[in-house]
Amino acid sequence: MPLGSTFRVQLENTILSSDSNQPVIAQVMEDTFWRNSVLIPEGARAIGSATSGKSTLLGNSIGAGIGAGIGAMVDPGPKGEGRIRNVFVGAAAGSLIGAGAGYFEHSLLENRENEAYEKGQKEGLKESVGSGTGGKSPVLIPPRIESRFVDEQVRGNVYVPPHFEYVIVEG
Repeated sequence: MPLGSTFRVQLENTILSSDSNQPVIAQVMEDTFWRNSVLIPEGARAIGSATSGKSTLLGNSIGAGIGAGIGAMVDPGPKGEGRIRNVFVGAAAGSLIGAGAGYFEHSLLENRENEAYEKGQKEGLKESVGSGTGGKSPVLIPPRIESRFVDEQVRGNVYVPPHFEYVIVEG
């Protein structure tokens, strides 16, 4: 595939989490063709992690694999002399492009998550200030509780030892 080629993928799981090792799965949405051959089949999945280092490494690995595949398909010259060189050049170029893409995509995702987090914090503060209490905590009245002693019992084939039960009468 020429440099800058794109193909559609869909994230299978997108969970906002504080866990730095959150797993992510992307699935290819349609066959990706190059030189009249399917290079990446529809339904192919890439599994990775939502950390910057792992996203970069995942992009690097996928890019190297795709680059090596493209390099193997490029014209090797007379008698196939340049095929191995093409595979290595494709893998190297693909790994660099994939690493950059993985890093860039991860930083975009991280920025989006941070913006959503900050927006939620601001909205939470607005709601608590405008909740009708003037920003003060509400006055809580302790509930009235009665305690009862219950003698030992046998319920069916279960023995229940003597114990206290606490009942909220007014709350």
